[in-house]
Amino acid sequence: MPTFTWADWTTNLSRTNYLVQDSLGHGIGGPYYDQLDALSPSAYYYYDYPNPLAKDYLAYLLFQVEVNRAWSTKPVVPWVWLRYHDSSSSFPNFIQPFMAEATAIFPFFSGAAGLWLWENPTLVQSRTDTYAAYEHFTHGLYRLSRFADMFQGTYELVIETPARDLMDKQLPVWRGVVNGNKILIAAQNPYAADGVKTSLTVRYKTWQQTIELTGTEVYLCQFDMGTVTATEPDLVDVGVFPNPTQTTLSITFGRLPVRPTDLILLNTNGQSIVRRAVNSVKEIINVENLPAGLYILRIQNETGSQTKK
Repeated sequence: MPTFTWADWTTNLSRTNYLVQDSLGHGIGGPYYDQLDALSPSAYYYYDYPNPLAKDYLAYLLFQVEVNRAWSTKPVVPWVWLRYHDSSSSFPNFIQPFMAEATAIFPFFSGAAGLWLWENPTLVQSRTDTYAAYEHFTHGLYRLSRFADMFQGTYELVIETPARDLMDKQLPVWRGVVNGNKILIAAQNPYAADGVKTSLTVRYKTWQQTIELTGTEVYLCQFDMGTVTATEPDLVDVGVFPNPTQTTLSITFGRLPVRPTDLILLNTNGQSIVRRAVNSVKEIINVENLPAGLYILRIQNETGSQTKK
């Protein structure tokens, strides 16, 4: 995952499976994709604690949901298995209890429409395992079900940092869902040692709260935000022209952004070709020495971002 930037994962068509590309390779579509009712990535786990790679499990799971939602509006329903994958040295052991509980809760905060729960039928017939992991998974579903109304009607997912970046920087994972003046927060630090405290600030617009996690506990808590004032949009009336261009690219703003704003020109591999700060309502980027091709311009600051092809 960290080999490619989040911008590359979400704009470079070569990162997608050829089966879901149209016949010309210009985008998502085609007869196979059109027949799909849902997208079902396989978010199986391979590494058990204390292997350092085991700690990436949650970011890996959420990435499967988030990157598919970036490419498609079809429902995303990942496959999950409460054992380690059969190509893993830990197979057929069950995953850790906190992993099972988090697997039941977090995908919905990244926009999953459901979960496919898988078990190998051959194992069921040939083994006498204790299925305690299922109890922790079911407990996670029960905890989330107490806040089912948060995912009904009009609601907004709060995803401050893409899962890809959480893995890259090994950061605690948190996601939120806002419905009315309430926010439900799910959080976990998969990288924490047992008993170690993690202080984490969660936020939405002008509301923020510092929470404390212990070890790898799965945190789930609802807050009443009262009246939340939206942050005034900063990137308004953004124009990019001419497009296509051979010499210079002009970027204009309806008003100068109040907050520090960056212009980042990326190639289709997600590599940053040009990066500069916005200092005026009209910025010009010289592109005449760049190879011909498709580029992505990202305009971003702390209030959000826009991308232009």
